[in-house]
Amino acid sequence: MIMVKPALSYLDVIQRVHETHPEFPMVAYNVSGEYAMVKAATMNNWLDERATVLEILTGIKRAGADLIITYHAKDAARWIDEKQMAAQTPNQSLLFELPNPSIPKSHK
Repeated sequence: MIMVKPALSYLDVIQRVHETHPEFPMVAYNVSGEYAMVKAATMNNWLDERATVLEILTGIKRAGADLIITYHAKDAARWIDEKQMAAQTPNQSLLFELPNPSIPKSHK
């Protein structure tokens, strides 16, 4: 495993390390300062926290991270889950779907 921190300011390093050593899992650490920067800007209504965090994490993933360590993890997981649930039809939102019982032709 290779870890790069801080993740946001070293996206180019994440990409190069990932390309140079694809045999190792690439871990990106989105450090507390990066987290605090987003939180402060959100509190001042300078940006949309959800959109910004998801864009940051997408950028880190696109740079080549196999794993992202972030203080945004709980919020991001909830936002991603909400987005996926909203994109599904009602039947797809169930974790398990029971098959329709088959009625033998002789009973129809």
